[in-house]
Amino acid sequence: MVTAVRHDHAAQRRAPAAPRTAGPDAAPAYRIGALAARVGMTERTIRYYEEVGLLDTVRRSEGGTRVYSEESARRLRFVQRLKVLGLSLEEMLELERLWKRHGSNRSVLPRLIELLDAHLAATSERLAALATLRDEIRAYREHVAQRLLAEDTAPITAEGMVADAEGRQ
Repeated sequence: MVTAVRHDHAAQRRAPAAPRTAGPDAAPAYRIGALAARVGMTERTIRYYEEVGLLDTVRRSEGGTRVYSEESARRLRFVQRLKVLGLSLEEMLELERLWKRHGSNRSVLPRLIELLDAHLAATSERLAALATLRDEIRAYREHVAQRLLAEDTAPITAEGMVADAEGRQ
């Protein structure tokens, strides 16, 4: 009896490829699936960052497949970090433009500090507003709990309504 072996080409295309190197001194090269797995992003996000300019246009293999370097992975991890810190896409692009214009951290880092300081101030304001809201919620909760306690001890009128301390319904 002959058993047919079905090869799942779609699964093979989705599987992240291991880094490839051309020789012993060559830097690793990643296909988009492997890079996505390495940095914890979706392939779509990586393509979008490439499209908007946060990731340099990558080289392509002879077959037209995008090939990413370790530098691409480093840059994407940096973008992730900036996103966690609250920087907008526009702010990240501003930093990217500075880097491309000057080619050094000397021009990028002072602006990054300014952006982070602004985000620290905004975060402090939000925390203060949230602390105020927390206090308001606690106070209102206490008010409601006291009211419930008062209703539990208030006399019930003939109509089934709870009267307040002065006998009003």
